[in-house]
Amino acid sequence: MRFANTNPLMLRQGSENTRVLALFGMPNFQTVEPGKFSNFKFATSEMGLTQAYISPALARKPQASGPTNTDLAAISVNALSTTGLGAGAVGAAGAALMIAGTDTSPDPRITYGAAICYRPASEQADFKKAYVECVDQVVEDVKSALGPKVNVVENSQLFNISGTVDVPSYGEQPVTLLVGRIYNHAAEGYAPIDKGAFKANIFSIQIKRFGDFSASKATMEDIGQALRRTKRLTIAYRLNASEGYRKLKDSEPVGIY
Repeated sequence: MRFANTNPLMLRQGSENTRVLALFGMPNFQTVEPGKFSNFKFATSEMGLTQAYISPALARKPQASGPTNTDLAAISVNALSTTGLGAGAVGAAGAALMIAGTDTSPDPRITYGAAICYRPASEQADFKKAYVECVDQVVEDVKSALGPKVNVVENSQLFNISGTVDVPSYGEQPVTLLVGRIYNHAAEGYAPIDKGAFKANIFSIQIKRFGDFSASKATMEDIGQALRRTKRLTIAYRLNASEGYRKLKDSEPVGIY
């Protein structure tokens, strides 16, 4: 994620999915087939490989210069949480979020969703505070998308946000999304040119649909449409398309740039 955002990205006006994946430093499905990418590759990629991954999204190749900080892995962000809980104590909802932080084999593009938040360093220089603010901003985006009768249950691991989205032919359908406070990733870098090109602390914040599949006809595309109307410019989303009653497999994530 740091290598992808080492300079402000100039992206093609092409596939929204391809552009969103590029922000995370992840390849689209045409560059690397589903199942051939992994959390291990996401966490250990170097500059040249990352730029090859994201090249289909680029209108201009990034320059070689950029931040020189050590990459910030998931554990760095986990340390910001106040949970103090081991894996055995996280509960069902918390366990649903553990895949990004603990499992190195699954393809993150098809196993979980995430928001990528660019917090301007000029507005919030403190890294820990920037992380908390980004999580809060994602929560506000999701609440607005699932409103107006939205319910939020918060604990030290996550926000559990329940509401509805409008679905063609079915009307209002229930949706519950988890926004993680733990098992996230971070880097330093820059926002893309069309999002402001500012120096930023960058956070990948897990989003997981949870518990409503059998009762809801809402697809992740429906949820994406609702988020597209409410999200702020400095945040983009990729949603796991398999999370829903259709039980799709190896589908491209739903990108909301």
